Amino acid sequence: MIMDEKWMLELLDGTLKNQQQQQKNFEQLLVQAISHKIETDFAGLCQLLYRIDVDEYKLKTALQSSDEPPAEIIARLLLERQKQKLALRASFKMDVPKDTSEEELW
Repeated sequence: MIMDEKWMLELLDGTLKNQQQQQKNFEQLLVQAISHKIETDFAGLCQLLYRIDVDEYKLKTALQSSDEPPAEIIARLLLERQKQKLALRASFKMDVPKDTSEEELW
C-alpha cells in the first residue's frame, strides 16, 4: 500500500469536512498511512508534519512521554492541527450577501 503526501493531505481534509460517522475507520487508515511513511519515507513524513505545521515541541513531548505507538500520536496531532486550522478559518469567514457581484468582492 503506497501512501503519498498528496493522498494523506486529501484524506485529512476530507475527513474533517464529514461528521464523525466514520472517524474510527479514518483514524485507523491514517495510522496505517503514517506507519507506512515511518517505515518507508521518514523524511517525507517530516516534510508533511512541517507542511501541516504540527508543533514540533508538542510532537517531541508526546513521543517521549507516552507509551502509545508513534503513528497513533502523530495521527492525533495531525488531526488536532487540522481542526485548529478549520476553527481559525471559520472565525475569519466573512458572510457575503448573496446579491453581491463578483466584481464587488474584489
